[in-house]
Amino acid sequence: NNDIVIFDTDTLIVDATNDRVGVGTTTPRVTLDVDGAIEHAFEQYIQSTYDFLDNERGGWHSSNSGSGANVASDKEAGWYGVITLTSGTDAGGRASFREVTIGDEWIQSGLGYYVAEFRFGAINSLNDGVDTYTIFGGVTDVNNVPLSTSSGIYFRYDNDNADFRAVTENASAVTETSTGVTVAENTAYWGKLEMNAAGTEVKFYLGTTRANMALVATHTTDIPAIELAPYFGIGKQTGTNSRSFKVDTWYSRMDLTTAR
Repeated sequence: NNDIVIFDTDTLIVDATNDRVGVGTTTPRVTLDVDGAIEHAFEQYIQSTYDFLDNERGGWHSSNSGSGANVASDKEAGWYGVITLTSGTDAGGRASFREVTIGDEWIQSGLGYYVAEFRFGAINSLNDGVDTYTIFGGVTDVNNVPLSTSSGIYFRYDNDNADFRAVTENASAVTETSTGVTVAENTAYWGKLEMNAAGTEVKFYLGTTRANMALVATHTTDIPAIELAPYFGIGKQTGTNSRSFKVDTWYSRMDLTTAR
């Protein structure tokens, strides 16, 4: 058949009649049909507002509310580029940025092994009981209201704890553990989230460099089964002084092993 080209028995087949490509199969059923695992990796460094804060370029969206609340980008020594999220001075003020359209960074448990790495932190001033706030970093429900998660896998820092907390949240049912990593002012951290192919276990890693991240928590409960996307946010609870933190790298990889 001149309309079908096969390479190495079933390694690759091009079906010109039906405009289909098969990998590992000689009978592709859809446009791209893969019989086997797929590794997909994505890494992005924040270099400018153009990179991350324009919905037409990558699907990342910034949001803020309250006096002085802001999401801004700049270049800074020691960072690839930087997004600074500022809470503003109002109680209830908040700022966030997240992936809101279908993109390479989205995940869903049970489809395959998944890992995300990101650089964040450099908090300008810690919670002190007077000026209090909460920060989030990880992946959450793609339809969430900023700073109001219903499902997600993320790190959190708030006024109730001096350390980062590791959190898995499934429809508001929450598993939260201490990471043992005390948050320090003006210090950048690398975080990693790693989920097994079955979607039944999540491991959390933290470090001050990408090379020294260490396992700080393992969760097997309240792992969400819905689509999740990258999310970072800060929200102020009390006080009149603004607080901020930074993010500058997002890397994700998924080895797809289950048909969707």
